[in-house]
Formats: sequence, C-alpha cells, structure tokens
Amino acid sequence: MSKNEILLRPFAAVDLYFFSGTGNARRAALWIADEAARQGLRSSTASIDRMRPPIAPPPPDTLTGFVFPVHGFTIIWAMLRFLSGFPRAAGKPGVFVAASLGGCKLGRLFVPGWEGSGLYLALLVLRLKGYRCLGALPLRNTPENWTALVPGYGETAARAMMERTRMKAEGPIRLLLSGKTALRGRISFLFGLAVFPISLGYLLLGRFFLAKLQFATSRCTGCGECAKRCPVGAIRMIRRRPYWQITCESCMRCLNYCPRRAVQASHSFAVVLCWLATLPVGAWLFPDAVMPGVPAPWGRWLVVAVAEYPWMLLSISAAYWLWFRLLAWRPFNLIFEYSTLTRIYTRYREPDTAWTDFQAGL
Repeated sequence: MSKNEILLRPFAAVDLYFFSGTGNARRAALWIADEAARQGLRSSTASIDRMRPPIAPPPPDTLTGFVFPVHGFTIIWAMLRFLSGFPRAAGKPGVFVAASLGGCKLGRLFVPGWEGSGLYLALLVLRLKGYRCLGALPLRNTPENWTALVPGYGETAARAMMERTRMKAEGPIRLLLSGKTALRGRISFLFGLAVFPISLGYLLLGRFFLAKLQFATSRCTGCGECAKRCPVGAIRMIRRRPYWQITCESCMRCLNYCPRRAVQASHSFAVVLCWLATLPVGAWLFPDAVMPGVPAPWGRWLVVAVAEYPWMLLSISAAYWLWFRLLAWRPFNLIFEYSTLTRIYTRYREPDTAWTDFQAGL
C-alpha cells in the first residue's frame, strides 16, 4: 500500500464484537479482520461471551462492527443487551452490523435466510447513541444451526455455504473499510416489520420456551464442558448434570459440540410446555375485566395478556424443574432420549471452529 493510500484511509483501526453459537458469526468476524489486515488497518476481534460492554467509546478513527446471529427474524437478545449497554458515541465514529442467517442448501440450490428487523434494529440502537451507521450486512448463506428443530449440515455442505457467503460479503466489506456505506437488506427489513409481532413474541416468550427443551441423556458424564463454554452462563451443573436456566439463548453450542452427543432437545416435552403455557389462566382469573379508557375487546385482551404472561414463564420454569429431577431416574430419561429427533440429527459446527475456540476474544 502506498503512502498516499495510507494517508487517505478513513479509519486507522477496526474493532469487532461478535456473538457466536456454533461459529458462523465468529468466522464472519475473522473474515472482516483479515480484510482489514490486508488493507493495513489494525484490527481486533472480541467475543461478547459473558462480556460487559466497554466503558469508553471508540475513537473517531476506529470503525466498530457487531456480528451476530438472528433469532425469530430479529437480533439475538444477547447482542441487543450488549448494544444497549454500549457507551454513547464521542465524535461520531462509524459502526456497522452483520448478521449470520439460517440459510439452506438443497442439492446445488442455495436458499438464503432472512434477517427481518435484526440488522436495522441494531443500527437504530447505535444511531440513538450517536454513532454514524455505515453498514448492514446480511450473511444470508451461512448454514442453519438450530439443531433443536432441524438437522445440521455436514462439513462438505457447510464449507460450500460458508464460501458462498464469504464471496458475497467481500464487496460490502471492502466498501465499509474504505469509508463508504453498505446498507443492504432493505427489502428484508420491510418483511421484518410485517412479522415484528412474531419477533416480539420470540423475545418476550419464545426464547424462554426454547431454553427449556435441552436436557442431558444417559450418555452425559458430567464433564461440565457445556456449562464452561455457554456464552451467557445459562447452564448450571447440579449433581454433575447440566441444568438449563431460563436465560439460555438457544445458540445451540452445547447441543452441537457436546463431545458425547449427550445434549438433546425434547420435542415431546415441548408439547407439555405448549399445553401449560396456553392454559387460559388470565381469562379464568379475570373473566369480566376491562381496561379503563380502552375499547372493550382490546382492553380485555390487554388485561388477560398481562395476567397470563407471568403464568407462562412460571409454568415453563416449574415444569422444567420437575422434569429435570425426574430425568435423574434412568428409565424416565431413556424415554425422552429415544423419543427425540435430535438423537438422529446431524450436528452442525462451522468447519474450522473447534470446541476450544469458544473463549473470550477468540
């Protein structure tokens, strides 16, 4: 790089923060860091696993990026919380966001994932904090990793999808590093607005429901690796058995990386939780309640919703507490171990990301 090119560079450094369950977002952050290094920029990558936001804002000559997966067509809660605690800007430094999405591969056909409101909700939080929003990068062909619901991809398919993602991301990444804007995903954002009630439902309830499907089968040796490497510290070891707390983000790290495939997600227990959570407790408690000043149908719905929400969370937590204790009895455990589809699902891992890579800053 010539001296004139160095002098004309809009940024001197690139700081990258990422949240990654099975390696997709981590790999994307490393791609960006590698490109920054090729352009002669200083770069750093930091996993936000159990990390508090920095106290001081980035300097004006530093480009800051945030890379994360999308859940429920919106930003994952762990990154939204991290951005909410990020310091207010000083001097309008530039920022961008990138999201790894659940893409699919059907033979030779690559089917992209959709980020919904994930990217632009993140940018809105940063804009309100005074940052100059330069980029929104949807990484649409990163492989789906939600193995609690669907089988994972093997190494060959995963490499093909990640390589396609990298090639499509190269252009926007170079634009950002040169100081230009690369705001992609506007059409997907409109879709995200249309389905935002679903996203809100996921943030308020769905993520807690999914957190309580994980359990350890008879294969578990009590090694505690899942608890050690949980990005949000949501797994506790109780009598050498992992217990998933309601703060679990369903990032699928434990399920996909357990060395003994002992972590499963129970679909039969999901039916039990659905039944409990949908009992009309609010309607039973307040059969004739209305909210003053609100039209009757909406007023009644609000009263019922406010009453039923804590019941949903409490019933899910209580049922899981009881289930966890019953699972200690081996015959009971085997019923759920052999009745879940995750027992036969392929596990997904980003091909070049090892279990030991999930440590702060890697």
